[in-house]
Amino acid sequence: MQSRQRHSLSPQSRMTRRYFVIYAFISCACSFIHPVTPTFLKELAMPNYMFGVTFAAAMAASFCLSPFVGRLGGFFSSKNVLAVGCVGYACMQFLFSQATTEAGIIVTRFLSGCMYVTMQVCPLTYIINVSSPETRGRNLAVKAAIASAFGAAGYFIGGLLGEISVMTAFIAQISCMCLAGALVFFLFDTDLPADAVRPAAGELVRLANPFSSFKQCGSFLSKSVIIMFAALILAGISGNAFDQCFNYYLKDVLGLTSSYNGTIRAVTGLLALVLNTTLCVWLMRNTDIKKTSVTVMSLSSLCLLALLLITAPLPFIIMYIVYVTVNSVNNPLTQNIVAENAGAGSSNLLMGFYSSVNSLAMVVGSLVAGFMYDIEPHIPFVFSFAIAVLAVLFMAWYRRESGKSAAQTK
Repeated sequence: MQSRQRHSLSPQSRMTRRYFVIYAFISCACSFIHPVTPTFLKELAMPNYMFGVTFAAAMAASFCLSPFVGRLGGFFSSKNVLAVGCVGYACMQFLFSQATTEAGIIVTRFLSGCMYVTMQVCPLTYIINVSSPETRGRNLAVKAAIASAFGAAGYFIGGLLGEISVMTAFIAQISCMCLAGALVFFLFDTDLPADAVRPAAGELVRLANPFSSFKQCGSFLSKSVIIMFAALILAGISGNAFDQCFNYYLKDVLGLTSSYNGTIRAVTGLLALVLNTTLCVWLMRNTDIKKTSVTVMSLSSLCLLALLLITAPLPFIIMYIVYVTVNSVNNPLTQNIVAENAGAGSSNLLMGFYSSVNSLAMVVGSLVAGFMYDIEPHIPFVFSFAIAVLAVLFMAWYRRESGKSAAQTK
């Protein structure tokens, strides 16, 4: 009787296979275009810096809208917001596929980012809302594993489709994202609280103002939390700068086709799936995840140092696979650390802010990488290593500060 009553009070108290299957499909479809984007830009005779600018345009939209999307999920359910975002993303990607000028590409990628932000924020808020404190870490690890594995599968599929034509990859992504929107709308359960109150239209317009949304985030930004987000921004800048350059480096310097990019992603995704569902879950259950995160981030920076010293193509690619796999282990750790800082009723806003921080890191990383690459292809790799070291130092600082706060609370 007790369990039945608990279930009626919280029908989303445990994650379902249905959710994870649909999320896997979304993660896969979202990645179809990534391995063919360098080819797309090359065919249009775009300058080298455009690969960073286009990605930065999408992430700039995500940075501005992430807190707002988090709030929308609290008003209308993460499920409904995600369904609209999937279909909207398909429409914006169609516009992107038709762009032929620098201005057109930047604008359409920005519009795509306005829709893609729902796929960054809503799956996180959904998990946080429906998971108990005991199952949250495991569910975040499973989500991270799915994102890595099926995102990599999407790279692989997109790379193969790109061998046919760039437009084939676009058509496949647009079709799959429309289907994903329908699956989310009809098959997801709502995570809307029983006492949720939908604001008036005028209030929604006010909340859409990014400055208003960020102001709301001040309620949970203590000193230690600010240090934590600084560490995450630095780590994100480092990882994204290297990742963006690596994708373009394969095509521009090594002369490899999109299928190589997809194959590399498939390997890293498979390794991430195994580690996130085994090692990462064990680490969250049996270790101090703040200390563990510092250790994993340190290993990641050492991988970047090794990549700077390696010149042969095959060892370089192998070390890159190791680097990406190590990073994938840290993702659910940091997400759980962020979730631990959520107060009552603030989880949607906090995870929206977390997504915004990630997007800011992607904007900076992409822009810096793009323009540095235009000067000399190896400069962004040096930059990534230096920023990764700073990220480790900030994460160690956060661990110390959060320990002080816990001791004072006691």
